[in-house]
Amino acid sequence: MRVTDSLVFHNATRNTARAREAAQSAADVASTGTKLVHPGDDPAAASMVSALRLASGRYEAIGKSAGAASDELAGADAALDGVSTALSREREL
Repeated sequence: MRVTDSLVFHNATRNTARAREAAQSAADVASTGTKLVHPGDDPAAASMVSALRLASGRYEAIGKSAGAASDELAGADAALDGVSTALSREREL
């Protein structure tokens, strides 16, 4: 294989372009703080992000339901306490 000036220039240009792309990619990650910008950047990571968002939504819904159930139980407990107090007062009378 013959090494010509044209071949050397072509290789240098290609390597420079690759290095520039890598530097730009590193600068994008550093400036945004995120490695995954588009799902095509890393499909496996994108699917994990999607799964985590779904799980987060589920956990939030479970938390809201648990809070509503707790409020309902507190109301029922207060009502039963009132009935118990009324029955105790009736026995005294």
